[in-house]
Amino acid sequence: MNAPRELLKKLGYELKPFGANIEESYSAGEGAVIYDKLNPELTAKLCGRIAGLVDNPAGDVLVTASPYTKSVLNKYAPQLKLLLLDEVAVRGDQIMALVTFNEILPQGRKAGRAVGAFNIANFETAKAVMIAAEAEQQPVIMQVYHRLMSDPYISALGAMMRNMAEKASVPVAVHLDHGYTFEQVKLAIYCGFSSVMFDGSQLPFAENLEQTRRAVEYAHRHGVTIEGEICHVPLNGSEAAINIPLSTPEDAAGFVAATGVDALAVLIGTARGYYREEPKIAVDLAQQISAVVAIPLVLHGGSGTPHEKVKAVIKSGFAKVNVATEFQHTFQLRLQTELQQLDGKFLPLDKLMLPATDAAATHLRQLIRMFTKP
Repeated sequence: MNAPRELLKKLGYELKPFGANIEESYSAGEGAVIYDKLNPELTAKLCGRIAGLVDNPAGDVLVTASPYTKSVLNKYAPQLKLLLLDEVAVRGDQIMALVTFNEILPQGRKAGRAVGAFNIANFETAKAVMIAAEAEQQPVIMQVYHRLMSDPYISALGAMMRNMAEKASVPVAVHLDHGYTFEQVKLAIYCGFSSVMFDGSQLPFAENLEQTRRAVEYAHRHGVTIEGEICHVPLNGSEAAINIPLSTPEDAAGFVAATGVDALAVLIGTARGYYREEPKIAVDLAQQISAVVAIPLVLHGGSGTPHEKVKAVIKSGFAKVNVATEFQHTFQLRLQTELQQLDGKFLPLDKLMLPATDAAATHLRQLIRMFTKP
C-alpha cells in the first residue's frame, strides 16, 4: 500500500476492496472503499486533505450517512464519489452511533416523536443516559451546561461522551446546551461535540440573528449541527418567567430563514427548573409555529412540565425535549438517601454512586417512553 493510503489509515480510515454489497449499491469500477471510522461530521474537516491523498479519487467511494457531510464533500472534494446511507455511517461491520441532529431530529419530527436531551455533569450521569437510551433502543442527546466549558478539563469530559456515543447501540448526539458566546461554540466543536447551541435569545432580536448566523456558518463549516433560540426561556420564579412575551410564528420563520439553524428553541410558556405553579403551555402557539417552520423545534424547560402538554407539543413538531433539573434531582435525592443510610461510614465512591445512577436511568427510561410514544 502506498504512502497516501497509509496516511489515510492513520487518520482512522479502513480501506478495503469493493465487496459485492457495495457493487450492488454503487458501481464505481476499480478502487477502494473508504469506510468512515471517524464521526461522519469530522470528515468535513478532512475532506480537502482526503481529496489530495486518494491516489485514484475517481474510483474511490466515501461511505457516509450524513447528508451535510455529503454536501460539504461534494463542494470541496467533488472528485470523490459518495455513497449515502440511510441514517448511520458504516464502520466495517459496525454502526457508527455518534450523530448530529440531522440524523435524528428530522426523523423524529416526521414520526411525531421527540428525542430526549439530558444534561450530564459527570461519568455517572452520562452512564445513566446511555443505560436508559440503550434499554429503550431510542436515540438520545447527551448535553452539557455551558458553564462546564470553562472547566480546564472539558476536553476530557467531551472525549468521554464521544467514546460512550461511539460504542452505543443507538444513535447519540453530543451537544453543548446554551452556549452563550461564539468562543464556547468553537471550544465545543474543538472538543468533538457533534452539535452545539448558540443562545443569543437575551440579545435584541437583530443582534441574536446576526450572531447566530455567524455561529451557524462556523458550525456547518466543521460538519456540526446547531440549535438557536428566540425569546429566552426563563428560570422559574424569575420576573422574566412572568412577564416575558412568547415567541411568534413570524419571528420563528424569519429567524430560521435568515440564520440556517438546524433546530430552533422557542418560548411557548415553559420555564427552566421546577415550576412554582401550574404552567400555561400554549399548545396552539406551538402548532402555529410548526406550521411555518419546517425544521425540528425544541422544547426547553421539560422538567415538571405536565406530560399531556409535552405530548401535545411533540405531536405539533417539537422533536427535542430538554430535561436537566428533574433528571439530576432524581440522581441527587437517591445519593442523599444512600449517604444517610451510611451514617458517616466509608463506602468506595463507585459503589456509592451505583444506586443513584440506576435511579436516574430508570427515571430517564420513563421520559424516553413518553417522548417516543406520545
